[in-house]
Amino acid sequence: YFTGLNWKNGDLAIRDLKTGAREYVTSGPGDLKEGYAYYSKPSPDGKLIAYTWSLGSEGKSQLRVIDVDGNHDKVLYHNPDGAFIYPRSWSPDGETLVAFLVTDTTAGQIALFSVKDGTHRILKSLNWRWPATTDISPDGQFIAYDAPLSQDSNDRDVFVLAADGRGSEIQLENPAFDSHPLWTPDGR
Repeated sequence: YFTGLNWKNGDLAIRDLKTGAREYVTSGPGDLKEGYAYYSKPSPDGKLIAYTWSLGSEGKSQLRVIDVDGNHDKVLYHNPDGAFIYPRSWSPDGETLVAFLVTDTTAGQIALFSVKDGTHRILKSLNWRWPATTDISPDGQFIAYDAPLSQDSNDRDVFVLAADGRGSEIQLENPAFDSHPLWTPDGR
């Protein structure tokens, strides 16, 4: 299956790729001004979906996790400071989410969230730089992301950060538009 948003009512939907059937996972207010699901990411085992719930006119958002059948919708984090929080990737064991937080000052942060209790840790503040992709390695040890080099350039570089927040960050420099880094299954 893959997940997406039903723009008519704001609910998170699943489309079964074998049968073509579509099911709604959330049951929102039915009015996009009041709230809607936005960015979603299924867990490695396919049993859970992490997603952003926009609080509509409030201009704030929540990071949520829900069972694929629509049960146990849980708020992991309410972002009081800003417009969005994007779930980007799951740890291989499905216990941790890598997310990108946007604060009210448009500053961005890469954070790790516990799926069990919502506790989180900020790994990297990126100021005005927003990564197009943030992806955790298959062994859960590293996070790759891309970011612009300056506000007046379209060039981006790829960075690799230790998932425990320790150690130095590696920048894979190349004078070009390098974006959307993803790990290969073997992590190399």
